[in-house]
Amino acid sequence: MPDLTHNEWEAVLDTLERGIATAANAQHDDAVDASPGWHPPSDPGPLPADLVGRARRIQAAQRSIVDQLRSAVRENRQHHALLGAVNASTARPGAVYLDVAG
Repeated sequence: MPDLTHNEWEAVLDTLERGIATAANAQHDDAVDASPGWHPPSDPGPLPADLVGRARRIQAAQRSIVDQLRSAVRENRQHHALLGAVNASTARPGAVYLDVAG
């Protein structure tokens, strides 16, 4: 299979950057649709030298967003556990009303 051209590599990097933006927006906006996922090209060939810096920035941004998402998930789990503890401590132990007619 032939190597990707420079323009095709740029399109791959564009797609990765859009994925980062989608993930970043998903942290703050419930209406953001999940990313459809990314499938790497089957035989991309070597990355052009002038795109290496951009690819490294994308890689760093991906790592950063993964760290942010992990932190957000951890915080969400802590909040969920706290709410569960509050609900458990304030929940009524049994039925409030007695059905005498039924």
